[in-house]
Amino acid sequence: MFGRLVPWILGTYIVGMFAFTLSGVDDLSYYDDELIHMGKIQLFLDHGIYALSGGENAAGELLGARGHLYAYGPLFTLTAHLVTVLAGIETWGTIGYTDASFVVRHIVVAAFSFVAVIAAGWAVSLVTKSLRWGLATSAVLVSIPLWTGSAMFNLKDTPASTGFTLLTAGFIALTLPVERVTRLTNIAGWFATFGGALVIWGVRPGLWPALALAFFAMLLVRARLNNFSHWKKTLTAIIYPASAVAAAYAIMILIYPYLFRNPFRFLYQSINETATFAHNTVVLTNGVFLGVPPPWYYFPQWLAAQLPEVLLVLLVVAVGLAVWLVLRRLFRSRPSRLDFVFPAMVYVFIQLAAFIVAAILLGSPVYHGIRQFLFVIPAVAMLIMLSLFVLVRHWPLQKIRGLWPAVAGLLVVSTLATTFTQVQMFPYSVSYFNPVTVAGGVDGRWDVYARKLAVGELYAQLTTDERLRCTKNCPEIESLPRRFLEAATTESTPLQYWEVIQFPPNVATDKPAKACHTPIHSVTRPYFSASISMLSATVCDIAGTSIDSSPATADDNVKRWKRLTQWGWEKEQPNGVTSVPGVSSALAWSVESWTPGTTLRYVLELSILDGSAEFVTVSPTVNGVPRDSVTIAAGGQTDLVLEVPVPTTQGAPEDLVVVEFVLSDSNGVAVTNRLVVHAIRSAL
Repeated sequence: MFGRLVPWILGTYIVGMFAFTLSGVDDLSYYDDELIHMGKIQLFLDHGIYALSGGENAAGELLGARGHLYAYGPLFTLTAHLVTVLAGIETWGTIGYTDASFVVRHIVVAAFSFVAVIAAGWAVSLVTKSLRWGLATSAVLVSIPLWTGSAMFNLKDTPASTGFTLLTAGFIALTLPVERVTRLTNIAGWFATFGGALVIWGVRPGLWPALALAFFAMLLVRARLNNFSHWKKTLTAIIYPASAVAAAYAIMILIYPYLFRNPFRFLYQSINETATFAHNTVVLTNGVFLGVPPPWYYFPQWLAAQLPEVLLVLLVVAVGLAVWLVLRRLFRSRPSRLDFVFPAMVYVFIQLAAFIVAAILLGSPVYHGIRQFLFVIPAVAMLIMLSLFVLVRHWPLQKIRGLWPAVAGLLVVSTLATTFTQVQMFPYSVSYFNPVTVAGGVDGRWDVYARKLAVGELYAQLTTDERLRCTKNCPEIESLPRRFLEAATTESTPLQYWEVIQFPPNVATDKPAKACHTPIHSVTRPYFSASISMLSATVCDIAGTSIDSSPATADDNVKRWKRLTQWGWEKEQPNGVTSVPGVSSALAWSVESWTPGTTLRYVLELSILDGSAEFVTVSPTVNGVPRDSVTIAAGGQTDLVLEVPVPTTQGAPEDLVVVEFVLSDSNGVAVTNRLVVHAIRSAL
């Protein structure tokens, strides 16, 4: 009776986890990669090039494109745009930045992930001739938090992983033993191969070596099973999948002729850009900052940290078994009763290990844990279940009293435990770490990818006053859903004038201002009886830089502007900084003299941009003390001279000059004009 319920239980769990994934698609902040690809798809719709714009002339003609032109393709974002248009949220040709547009894009990501879940289960069911084993494979896959968490938002790696999984499933279907081949499996295998190739070509073109490896593996497997005879039969067998791959490439020529019309240039450039993707960063891995490219043990460490322990042990067993089975069959000519699993083991192992090995050997830049290699997760589920099937059905695992029930029981307990932690960490399950890793500490020891996704939830906790002083690693407004922007309160926070709010810096490359105090707001999630910190906001003392000349007089002074700028400013420009309309803004710098009793004089070159007022009153406050206001006509310029007493203690917070500006009209009403500070220089 229970045996008949197992498929229903597994199916219910899979559907439930898909619903769980869908429930999280609108609870995350919009991360920077998504915004970049929105810009790319807009340029593609406008000019047929999937890149970022390098500018247009007066006629709207593209002057140049920038960004990794050959590393990514438009297929996913184009599909998401089509779905969003059909949903009535966008119009064709115009990418939307509304919350509804983001939600639909994330739903499409989740749908792609579910296709991979089905493909992985289908592939295992073909090999095992068992629906239960196929459903178990899909259940294991959706129980892995890294997979389910990525399915809520990751528009780059999740679709690419789906393409790879479809390709693997297609080749498994097309290399089944003769007695298991049907017309239906051949047709399904062709379409799976076509779909996999299409997604790989169209999303991550640099993964095309997976296609070459699959064909090579098919030739090798068939040749070995035929004892390296019947070469005509072996060679003709690849015509069927080759037609699927060729059809996929032809579709991409129609969709994206700019990139795909020259196959030789495309093949070289796509793999070259992918393997040498420039990214200067460090990755906090088990308490150690690893540079890019990381050492060989980077991948094993991250897998060991983010896979549930039971799956990790089973994966080690599965890898050993797969290597033994494949090598044993390659070097033995006589047929084996395990020949039915031999091709599948080869294809799945390619998906699991080929690109990891290549990245290690080529020294490719890798970061964000194993996010860029998300496609290994479906391979983990497939390889574990194929190996368990061999051990249970064809090796005497069942004959060892109580061993198989114990393994199955541990697998069920592991699945339930990770599901429970996913619910606890919702919607940040992409940053799951297994209990052993959590026991050793996560905060300060591992990069938590959810930090990028939790900025909205943290930003929503900040008061209006705190938001004005949010200066370091704070979110770009366009990366936040509206509900997070509207959640601010007007409660005043008692901040001293030399303090600002900052989100956690990159602890490897950024320096805290002077001293950061206890976090005032945090995003945390429970983890059984412990908790994991995703993101915190702290109050920090400002650290200025010494000013002895105009920061706008040298090429490298843009960087100095970045160090000087505090709150209320837009992106720094070479000619200065421009205030945000309607809010106060402030700059800070270090004093230059320590002679007691002296007074320092600074000259600030100011101008006013057009806005709501013809004449703007600029009211400065220096170190918390109001100074005389100046009135500037819109479009006009003036110098503001400030006298600052020398502080008595060098190195204290008071050793800074903190100037805050408020813009108003003659009636004291805030205006939308903007203040530009072109230069700050000392004066005798």
